[in-house]
Amino acid sequence: MIIKTTNGGSSWQMLAGGGAYERYHGLYFIDNQTGYVAGYDQTNGLTIRKTTNGGISWSHYPVNHWYYYAMKVGIDFVNQNTGYAVGYKYLGNSGQVFILKTTNAGSNWNTLLPVSGQLPDYNFMDMDLKFLVSHQIGYIVGGLGKIAKTTDGGTTWNFLNKGTEANFYAIDFPETDQIGYAVGDSGYILKTTDSGTNWVRQFTGSGLSFYDVDFINNQFGFAVGARGVCFKTTNGGATWIPKNSNTTENLCAVKVIDAQVAYIGGGTGAISGGGVSGVILKTTNGGDAWISQTIPNNSPERSIQDLFFFNADTGYAVSGAAPTYGGGVGLIYKTTNGGQTWSINYSPSMIANFYAIDFPENSQVGYVAGIMGSSGQYKVIKTTNGGVSWTPQGVEGPDGIANVTSMSFANNLVGYIGYRSGGYHIMRKTTNGGANWFVMNTTTWHHYYDIEVINENIVYTVGTGGMIRKTTNGGSVWIAEEKKDERFEVENSNGSLVVFRIHSGITL
Repeated sequence: MIIKTTNGGSSWQMLAGGGAYERYHGLYFIDNQTGYVAGYDQTNGLTIRKTTNGGISWSHYPVNHWYYYAMKVGIDFVNQNTGYAVGYKYLGNSGQVFILKTTNAGSNWNTLLPVSGQLPDYNFMDMDLKFLVSHQIGYIVGGLGKIAKTTDGGTTWNFLNKGTEANFYAIDFPETDQIGYAVGDSGYILKTTDSGTNWVRQFTGSGLSFYDVDFINNQFGFAVGARGVCFKTTNGGATWIPKNSNTTENLCAVKVIDAQVAYIGGGTGAISGGGVSGVILKTTNGGDAWISQTIPNNSPERSIQDLFFFNADTGYAVSGAAPTYGGGVGLIYKTTNGGQTWSINYSPSMIANFYAIDFPENSQVGYVAGIMGSSGQYKVIKTTNGGVSWTPQGVEGPDGIANVTSMSFANNLVGYIGYRSGGYHIMRKTTNGGANWFVMNTTTWHHYYDIEVINENIVYTVGTGGMIRKTTNGGSVWIAEEKKDERFEVENSNGSLVVFRIHSGITL
């Protein structure tokens, strides 16, 4: 479909496009009469069409079957004859970036890329490009915040450093929205002291992924993650001290009660899948020793995904399999004696996996997020009587089977969930305690791994590809936070400390 307006958008006219099976992603007009559309059809693969009469008729340029299922093709011309097209060829479980160039007004297109090693073959969908009038300088933008630049007319391309592309799994603002921490893959711990305007990387010496972080104030906290990794800080992350968690399982939840007492939950299936049962650990001496607690009805894939504690004695744990695992092992556990005993608080009668729990105001009203039912019709369950009973809350809309992997509430009425539906990741918001949920304008390829609600207006979320987003108006507008400043410390053999700082791609 191609539509046109001649009155500033007051009305639109349908133009004669191409075949019934063509999909257009890119459009560029040189002037009012001459323009191009780019996309693909199921017969000819990548297709480019051209008009010289303002869209009354379109010439067809089937390019090559090699580009079959080209996703989100971008197109740009620098003059009447020279133009470029960029796209992403879908290859099943992966893909490949391609860049084409014409010097004869679209009659023929030559392949500039793929060239092995120049651009990655993954997560570069939703692409577009723009060349300057010099023909030599051009830019490509794509999925997961990628930006590439050429200075030689598209022969070679280089990435521009806009921050890390590491996946982030958890975020925590312990006191206000000023100071916060985000943790993720490859040992990443970032800290902000200016409400997310700048993020500085903190050094632990570990390359293992961190799956959760929790602080009791701006200074004291724990970060836990893959293979039992556990670190503690008492000075706001200036130094992180490794602690022996007494397990090699993946740890995906930590709740710090005070300077002495903290809980950790996890299991091999917590993030990546596997067959080991869940674990709950507790320390009463500030992390120097962790003791394993007994979980009733424990079984393979029943990993502890999240924890919530009101005090040192009373708390909840929820279990679920890795999102890629098909089994339903969701249970809600509760303890009232500091984990000496855990009881099954809720066992659903249908297939379920639970990934997040929150009691926003008191011990009576709480929410658990995940997925329930053979067709995934329930994403959130709610209690209004302190866990005596839990009621499924339907999330309306044609979203298909979707795991809700992140959830956070500002109060008993206002909350957010993030989940997957097909190949997209979606965020919804409720303002009436889960009775209704509406889609936020944040649909993305990024996975929403964690949501941190500061209040009804200020919300942060983190996810794949280095994503950190923030809203200050209750979700009407979301801002991508840049990881601008990374600090690395390396200790020389003589004991001296060398500090490297990356700022906007420049090493200082």
